[in-house]
Amino acid sequence: MKQKILDATNGGLDIILSYYPQAKDVVEGKSKMFKVRPSERTASASLKKYKGIWYVTDFGDDQQGKNCFDIAMKEEGLPFNQTIFLLAGRYGVENRLSVEINKPGISVSKADTNAEDFTYKIKKDVSRKELDVLGPFVKASTIEQYHYYALESYSITKDGKTTTFSSNEHYPIYLHDCGNFQKIYKPLEYDKAYRFFYKGAKEKNYINGLDELRVAHRKFLQNEAWKNDDRETKGKKKLPEAIFCSGERDALNVAGMGYFPLWLNSETDTLQERDLAEILSMVERVYNIPDIDETGIRRGRDFALKHLEVYTVELPEWIKTYKDNRGNTRKDLRDFLELRPNNSEFVKLLNSALQCKFWSVEESEKGRKTNINTAHLLWFLRCNGFAKITDKISKTDQYIRIDDYKVEEFTPKQIRSFIKADLERRMVGTDVINIFLNSKRTNSSLADYLKTEEISFTKNSHNSRTFFFENKCVTVYANERIEHQYGSTKVKIWRDNISPYRYKQLDKSFCIKLDKNGELENFDIYNTSSHYFRFLINSSRIFWREELENRTSTNAEENENYQQTYKFTPYGSRLTHEEQIEQCKHLINKIYTIGYLLHRYKFASKSMAVWVMENKLTEEDESSGGSGKSFFLKALKTLALSSIVTLQGRDKKATENKHLLDRVSSNTDILQIDDAHRYFDFDFFYTMITGETTVNPKGGKSFEIAYEDAPIMAITSNFPPPNDDASTMRRMLNVVFSDYYHQKTSNNDYRETRSIYDDFGYDLFAETYTPEFYNEDINFMLDCLQFYLSTIPHKIVCQPPMENVVKRINIAKMGNSFKDWAETFFAPDNDNLNILLNRSEVFNKFRAETGNNNWKMQRFTKALQAFV
Repeated sequence: MKQKILDATNGGLDIILSYYPQAKDVVEGKSKMFKVRPSERTASASLKKYKGIWYVTDFGDDQQGKNCFDIAMKEEGLPFNQTIFLLAGRYGVENRLSVEINKPGISVSKADTNAEDFTYKIKKDVSRKELDVLGPFVKASTIEQYHYYALESYSITKDGKTTTFSSNEHYPIYLHDCGNFQKIYKPLEYDKAYRFFYKGAKEKNYINGLDELRVAHRKFLQNEAWKNDDRETKGKKKLPEAIFCSGERDALNVAGMGYFPLWLNSETDTLQERDLAEILSMVERVYNIPDIDETGIRRGRDFALKHLEVYTVELPEWIKTYKDNRGNTRKDLRDFLELRPNNSEFVKLLNSALQCKFWSVEESEKGRKTNINTAHLLWFLRCNGFAKITDKISKTDQYIRIDDYKVEEFTPKQIRSFIKADLERRMVGTDVINIFLNSKRTNSSLADYLKTEEISFTKNSHNSRTFFFENKCVTVYANERIEHQYGSTKVKIWRDNISPYRYKQLDKSFCIKLDKNGELENFDIYNTSSHYFRFLINSSRIFWREELENRTSTNAEENENYQQTYKFTPYGSRLTHEEQIEQCKHLINKIYTIGYLLHRYKFASKSMAVWVMENKLTEEDESSGGSGKSFFLKALKTLALSSIVTLQGRDKKATENKHLLDRVSSNTDILQIDDAHRYFDFDFFYTMITGETTVNPKGGKSFEIAYEDAPIMAITSNFPPPNDDASTMRRMLNVVFSDYYHQKTSNNDYRETRSIYDDFGYDLFAETYTPEFYNEDINFMLDCLQFYLSTIPHKIVCQPPMENVVKRINIAKMGNSFKDWAETFFAPDNDNLNILLNRSEVFNKFRAETGNNNWKMQRFTKALQAFV
């Protein structure tokens, strides 16, 4: 590999210049020497090429010529092998497996029989190259001791044909003889699925290396008894250690260093307690060295918690920065030993090992003494998922427990309670529990020493969102949903944000087709099994009175049949095509808005708050309510698809509270202001829509949540937005609810009261709601998200029809007093309509006739424009 690196870097010159760019002048002939150290007065280093390799000689140091590898080792502070692999990765010198090169020789011949058979041919001598494939510490004596053989070939006879697979220098083949069965191992097989197979009856939970350990232990006992000539020592002496490895290459390297390796054949095999008891009877200490990929870490910690006496060795994280010959991140012991092939480095690993049994009981003449090992206790907590994270917004520490994908916050007191409960469950005895409870080392400050973890809570990207349910997690894209079983995703989520419902994908609820300008081409509703979808349909029925009151039949039965037939559809037959389309547009707007809120991703070019209001025309200060606006957003929280913090919009002094947002964090998806009053201070929240959000928590320092992490704002109100200027409306995603759901009072003209309950005969999301109902609603909402995601590339924003909303805004602008006066002054039977009038004269008439003497001409002009 050294030569490949030299060839790829101009004899090492590129590497040297990467560390000493000031040497470029020497290469270009502009100077003869260069400075290695900027503090030097005079340049004292030379750069010369000798036999195709560049060397640096530093006369201000040791005056020894150094090639690119020497310099990289010095500057990186790394040993030789690690430096070689670092440079290989940095300069694209890859020793990757190839399907064209790493393959066996294959020959097929006619067999003498139709019977199935398996044969193999062992090589007389194993080559150094074949040993190197297994690892830097593997010797010929090692594989002989553990019954490994290098094969010339193996043959499989089946259906009258014999296929022979022959090894070569790029495709070594090994056989591990386990007695009753054999394992054929091909580590350089390009397709990992075919790296090995078994012949014979493979034993479940078979422990490789156990027989060799037994033989070594018997010899050890014999030698000790012979040396001491003391029969009492026999059976009590133990070997120093045995080491569980994650695979045979790890194990054979451990054996090559003089230790006793043990390993299981597969991830489904488990170490039985009786086997561990036997192993512990032969050795003083048992180690386990798991891989450090996600699966290896999880299995290693489960192993440690199940077998408390076992010491776990954690491989260093830095090996993950290197790639193996498959292009994958390095993760196992053999990778470590290849990068640092030194026995002393391995000894350091063993010295750092920890066990989950954090207490010890010692018997002596003075009595029984119980001790707590704090380092082991912290390891026990790590294996149970306890850690510390630093909130990137508030910069404060949080103590957490990670359970697979679930993250839960713990207080130091709760952590102590967890440890106590675990000790009680294991029935360790009161003396251990007492020493734990009474020790100063295990008080609340213990939590400060938990390891700090970096955790990704990011559930979305510019084109996707991941949701977590009771049984699985689902990543939603515009055209597909990808389901993940837990343990297969690196994304974590707070336990409180996991939907408690089970998810199963259903057929799509609808299909919406828009043209490139966002105009509706087609809207097909496939099914309305979702209760929430039905609710949205009816809350979009702007022309319900035309259907159910104004265009009815004189036949009561016919009217009843109509209501049942068109109970949940925007396409009522009594409506005109234009009316149907307008209702569809309102429904599509709600579908789009649900998707926008669920996506949660905030584009810098699309900063929008959601304003949910009613379509019904009312007087300036009149509010109706009861249309389902709050339920529209509540469903997202009920189904645990969004984290929502709610503020009360009727509180006119809310914005005076400096701790108003103390419940808001980067984990908050939606900041909902519910039932905003007529004079709601929208400007107070304006900067939160377009920029950072400042939070001032009680008892803590204020902090800012960046725009991309800040929640989306959603406001429900019986009134329209307070401003209709271009800047405000551009940042507003409006949602309009019909008054299909309404409350009959003495002050309105409704014939009846109609609620969501009346449509279904029960409350949505109440005790009567079944798991199937929840799943149907969840599927519909994910349909909404997929529709929204499909609009992103075209920059489409689905606003609702706004005619009545604009009218309501204008009514608010002019006020009731001006509206009443203008309707009379500009009435058709007066002489003031469609003629040129003097503005000042009309203004004076208005003030005289209404008594509004405090009005100014500017206000009058705006009111007049709003009336027009």
